[in-house]
Amino acid sequence: MEALLADLRLTIRQLARERGYTAVAVPTLALALGATTAIFSVVSGVVLRPLPFPAPSELVTVCERHPSVEGFCIASPPNVEDWTRASATLGQIGLARDWPLRLSGGDRPEAVAGGLATGGFFAALGVRPQLGRLIRPDEHGAAARVALLSDDLWRARFGADPGVIERTIEIDGEAHVVVGVLPPGFAVPHLEWIRLWTAPPFDPRDEENRVWRGFQVVARLAPGASRQAAQAELAAIARGLGEQYPATNADWTVEVLDLRDSLVGPVRARLFVFLGAVGLVLLLGCANLANMTLARTAHRTHELAVRAALGAGRARIARLLLLESLVVSLAGAALGVLVAAWGVSLFLALAPAGIPRLAEVGVDWRVLAFALGLAGLSTLLIGGAPALRVAGTDVARQLHASRVVPSRGRGTLVAVETAIAVMLLTGAALLGRAFANLTAWDPGFRREGLAVAWTGLSSGTYRDVTAVRAVYEQALDAIRALPGVSSVSLTSAGPLFGGIEPGTARAGGEGADSTVVRWHDVGPEYFATLGTPVRAGREFTAADHAGAPPVVIVNETIARRFWPDRSPLGERLVMTEQNLEFTVVGVVADHRPFRPDAAVQPEVYWPFLQLTRWGSFVVVRAEQVTPALAAAVRDRLRAVAPELEPGRVSTLDERVAQQLVGPRFNALLLGSFAAVALLLAVIGIAGLIAYRVSHRVREIGLRMALGATTGAVVRQLVREGGVLVAVGVGAGAVGALALTRLLGAMLAGISPTDPAVFVAIVGGMLSVGLVAAWIPARRASRIDPHTALRAE
Repeated sequence: MEALLADLRLTIRQLARERGYTAVAVPTLALALGATTAIFSVVSGVVLRPLPFPAPSELVTVCERHPSVEGFCIASPPNVEDWTRASATLGQIGLARDWPLRLSGGDRPEAVAGGLATGGFFAALGVRPQLGRLIRPDEHGAAARVALLSDDLWRARFGADPGVIERTIEIDGEAHVVVGVLPPGFAVPHLEWIRLWTAPPFDPRDEENRVWRGFQVVARLAPGASRQAAQAELAAIARGLGEQYPATNADWTVEVLDLRDSLVGPVRARLFVFLGAVGLVLLLGCANLANMTLARTAHRTHELAVRAALGAGRARIARLLLLESLVVSLAGAALGVLVAAWGVSLFLALAPAGIPRLAEVGVDWRVLAFALGLAGLSTLLIGGAPALRVAGTDVARQLHASRVVPSRGRGTLVAVETAIAVMLLTGAALLGRAFANLTAWDPGFRREGLAVAWTGLSSGTYRDVTAVRAVYEQALDAIRALPGVSSVSLTSAGPLFGGIEPGTARAGGEGADSTVVRWHDVGPEYFATLGTPVRAGREFTAADHAGAPPVVIVNETIARRFWPDRSPLGERLVMTEQNLEFTVVGVVADHRPFRPDAAVQPEVYWPFLQLTRWGSFVVVRAEQVTPALAAAVRDRLRAVAPELEPGRVSTLDERVAQQLVGPRFNALLLGSFAAVALLLAVIGIAGLIAYRVSHRVREIGLRMALGATTGAVVRQLVREGGVLVAVGVGAGAVGALALTRLLGAMLAGISPTDPAVFVAIVGGMLSVGLVAAWIPARRASRIDPHTALRAE
């Protein structure tokens, strides 16, 4: 122990003397370790940490699956009721969804992020309210008017008054009784933003809702049951429901997922890509520092030989070198924790929407343990090669050595650095190309000058569908009269706004060809407002009202699918789930998906005036969408009916910008790692050539004295560096071919093995590497031969 403490004191004095090395090594490690620890903090909080509910491993979500809703986890209320009655593997089970609500009590109704939930939903999560009680399983339908407040809504709107329980409040024009307040920090997975919960205003057992798959399900496994057993049981139940209700359930399957996996699954791969990328940067930084350490060891050969002559064994000297690396690594890790805390804050500030559980991200004991482990790994990476070199060399023989022999290990490390840089640059370039693809999105109509706003009426206030149509028609007339507005219409959903409502359509009668489609209800002049070309027939007009024959418009994709060799106009189209038959009166151009690699979906449009809903998007086409116009739209809607006032009027370009936040963040983050890797690789290449030149001054001088030209000297040195760069680039390209496949869904329409990207990166890295080698080589060629011959 005394010898170890003595070596430690000696190490600290040595590092204090070599301020240049310490000043470079500690900050380099602090940045690399800090960045890696910051990304691990995010991975730990989002992916690895259990959900904050009792017995989280028992929580599952149940998804109804169909090709038309690929990537969505949804379920219909009657199906959930059937699962509840028939399942022995599930205990509590409930469903929920977001639902726009307006809370009265001020000058005008206030839009609140609301949601619907059955009593079994909160029971399954195991949440306990801080005040009152939860929604009960029997509370649903028109007679059940109860409300559950989030902690922040309770504090902001009701002043944290404990007397709010049993108080009557008005929601969407209906009296509701506040029954409970949820605990602070409680957030429903997938619905974290909801502040006000009410019971469903319908009976979940109503058969008319079986086609309404707009809910998410949370269930708790029964004691002793496994997820696999629940999957097998519910699959059998789903097959039975498909036979019992073929119009709505045929071809639908069921999947039981771990709730945490369903929550973090879409972002897990992305976060691990980031962690792997920053881990490569750490490895590259350690390689650079290992190169520096090898150089220091070579320069200290005489000193180490003296220590060996005074009795220090090879193991003692190797331990001394490892201690130096350990002290540097621990100092870098200590500063790196501070960098990680700052990095986590920056990540949270810049992270795109859609990454779940970010509120749970922070620097905790797991993160500190991870940082300590990285410090130990860095010690081995930085000091391992020099220690092994010393342990395998008779240091005493170097006491009388006339010069230091360059280490071959440094060349290997430079090749490794180059390979890492190539891998990171390739990934960053692929993400950059994917981002550029998304920014070039052409939906098939003019994006500029389009404004979108969601509005909704309460079914409690407007019980008659005729009154709903009248209000919306009056609202459209009011907006149409605004200066600068050229057209306005309604739609249930559109490009980049609204949900996905799937169905099955067939051409003609029973047994006819069918396909999965997405349907929309739209108002008159909808396609003119968007600017979507009508390829055949017409679009909807005010004449397509409730008393007129049912009609639809189809897009080109479904027209080619059902009627490839004739005009669809006048043909019959049947929507299976709705059991509705329409006549096709128009064909419109396809709306191209935002992602270039996504297929155009078959789409069916029917008139809002024939199949009316209480909520809709208002779409406005104007010469220029300004804040003043947005305010005027809100004012006109509120003047027609206070409930119609939208929370926000956004342009389609703004919605495109929102979609680009995530891809831009991915490209910038990986691009930043790649830029650091490139810089470190260039420093490593130039440093290696400079190092070799410094130990070959006499040789270079002798060659030049014997007639070697400047060009010959430069070519030889560049050739030596170029071989290492070429080896590193080749290895990096092979590694990139394997690793870029992990980018998966982050690449929009770009192949992970895109030849253009690989050629550009390989050619660019070879060029950069050769230039990095040429600079010190050029400097060496200017050495005066007479000075060089006297140098040693």
